[in-house]
Amino acid sequence: MTFAKNMSYKIQRKMYISDARPASREFLVAAAVEVGMILDRFIDVHNDIFSFSLRKILPIPWLFRPINFTQHYRTLRFIETDLELVLEQLPESCPEATELFVVLRDYTQRLLSTVLNLQDICGHLFRKADGTEEYTQQDYERDLGRYKRSIPTYQSERSRLNRILNNG
Repeated sequence: MTFAKNMSYKIQRKMYISDARPASREFLVAAAVEVGMILDRFIDVHNDIFSFSLRKILPIPWLFRPINFTQHYRTLRFIETDLELVLEQLPESCPEATELFVVLRDYTQRLLSTVLNLQDICGHLFRKADGTEEYTQQDYERDLGRYKRSIPTYQSERSRLNRILNNG
């Protein structure tokens, strides 16, 4: 994802979420939609890193492009900022939609934690590729395990959020 795409998304998002009255169900639904759009960007990064590709089996530089961990790290930083903005914009409470509020907040926090785990891996890998950091296979496997364990935590909250949104 390019810098320009990240910036245009941020500008578009600010306009959308501010249209709703804070501490209302409408505001929370708008925030949930935004977190969903942020999730799409995160999944793009995840898929580029982890999905099956011949370039991972046959790392021939002139034939296949390597995974750009530097760009993924930067994109994940934008995603981190966007999720933090959503969390900052959430009201302290929402009596009109308490369950939606709690689940959206928990989902966003867990997604942010997962993003930070992958961002940490990408940071280590791009610094290792630059030769500025020693990052062992054991370190990678430990971090990857932490990342993989964090995925079901945000996915379960996303399922809860979808149920609430579909029933309300």
